[in-house]
Amino acid sequence: MENKKSNKRNSALDNFVISSKKLRDENINLNFISNPSSSSSTSTTMNALTCSSPSDNSSTCFIGTDAANLTLNTEYSSPKSSLTTYPTDVSRTSEDPPSQPRLAIYPIDKDNRSFQERWYSNHPWMEYSIKLDSVFCYFCRHFSQGSTPTRIQRDAFTTSGFNTWKRALARNRDPNIDEFNVKFPNSIARLRSIVSWIKVFTLPDDCVDYLTDVTDENVFLFVENSFGKQLVPLIHELPQLYSIFVFCNDNDEQQTWTKEWTKVNGIFTQAEQICSLLKDNVKQCDHNTIPISIVSVDDLSKPNLNELEPLFMFSQILKEILLEMAYDERAEKKLVQFWREQYYDNASILKIVDEFEQDCHRHTPIWWYTRDFFIYSMINRALRTMDTEVIIKMGFFLLAVHQQIQELHRQQSNTRVPLTVYRGQTISNSEFQKLSNSKGDPLSFNSFMSTNVDPEVANVFCSNLEPNTTGILLKIEIDPSFSSNPFALLTNVSYFFDQEKEILLSTHAIFRIGEMIEIENRLWHVQLILTTDNDKQLEV
Repeated sequence: MENKKSNKRNSALDNFVISSKKLRDENINLNFISNPSSSSSTSTTMNALTCSSPSDNSSTCFIGTDAANLTLNTEYSSPKSSLTTYPTDVSRTSEDPPSQPRLAIYPIDKDNRSFQERWYSNHPWMEYSIKLDSVFCYFCRHFSQGSTPTRIQRDAFTTSGFNTWKRALARNRDPNIDEFNVKFPNSIARLRSIVSWIKVFTLPDDCVDYLTDVTDENVFLFVENSFGKQLVPLIHELPQLYSIFVFCNDNDEQQTWTKEWTKVNGIFTQAEQICSLLKDNVKQCDHNTIPISIVSVDDLSKPNLNELEPLFMFSQILKEILLEMAYDERAEKKLVQFWREQYYDNASILKIVDEFEQDCHRHTPIWWYTRDFFIYSMINRALRTMDTEVIIKMGFFLLAVHQQIQELHRQQSNTRVPLTVYRGQTISNSEFQKLSNSKGDPLSFNSFMSTNVDPEVANVFCSNLEPNTTGILLKIEIDPSFSSNPFALLTNVSYFFDQEKEILLSTHAIFRIGEMIEIENRLWHVQLILTTDNDKQLEV
């Protein structure tokens, strides 16, 4: 019985390679605010740009072979009648344009037909749903009067409804959006290659409201220079605001105001400058958001396990479930479909999804995990927020990465000498206070954990401190003979082939918190000891 169970677990990595031979989106948010008129410092109109996890915005109307076949799609909620008033609702729809994802390959139906991307140009009202492989009518999603329109009503949608919407949209279009595109051509497209979702705000209050309402996300703010002077003091201390970039067309513009705000990365005149720095910021942000849970030794000795720290217990149980499940080749297809639905409007991510779907057998799970962008971020965010839906969808991939680490661990186990690795990161002051009060207690990193044998490499990730944070340089001691969690050297395995000193620990590794020494102000050296299989206190 035990052997059969083991074979099921070991098949996930094989399925990852075999099933993928068949051919067939932090969690980071981005905001932009632009001054529509540099000559007016008192203007209160702004353009703002944000990103977050998008949902499937496919419309509620299906288009058949002609306009007479227009019907409502009952899978989505019926449009509200309140959305039929012009021009108020037009500004709302301008922020939510037609969903027109562009794929490298569109599905082919049983009649050997597929969606044609050129239809977007001929029919600007057209929406395409990746999930349903169907075409929908954009304006019906917003302006339909009911859930069962007559044929005459459907034709009216196609003729007068869309034309009315277009005229109202033209009357109410914010010229500042066009001015932004003129000022910074292709900026949005460049930024979308780094972040998953972008949203444009036309009012500063809306942007501030968004920032204050964000939870479990990290936000990057882009603001034009003159507005930044007014806005940054209002939002700088928000913990969800990770960093700020200031746009300016004038190289000679006075820049001293930014020096008093530590989250401001600088003033930039070109999008290329920002994109380069943004990539580093995103990498640092992802690195620092790996979820940590701590449980006290006293709690472990309690007879009632319900009194244990919930995140610690739940994450450990979830790990056991995921690593015990058996997956078949359908899991990989479902994962690809899930990614397409999550990132349906991000061409950069969809390109990677296409590559994964077609060529995942050419690379290992660790290669895909360590590749830049969305997979790593999605996993960390799901495990940090305990998003069970995403975790289950990603379960096939998580198990494949874990099994490859196990296999590499066996291959590299010819040496059994103790190993010391390092990891640097920043945590909030409240998290550090809890850490400093927990010497000897178990600590779990609830995701895969990247470390390095070179402390100087690790130190880079804890040297740039934001307000209300503390840097920690973790010194992790591992005894390969007794360690409870597999780990592997990533030489020639990682997407980045130059990572000769990187050690990747499998998910949910448990450590004991050792000595803590302050290196300098707000920077601490923390000793962690990887637990062993015979740790009696953890047998609960």
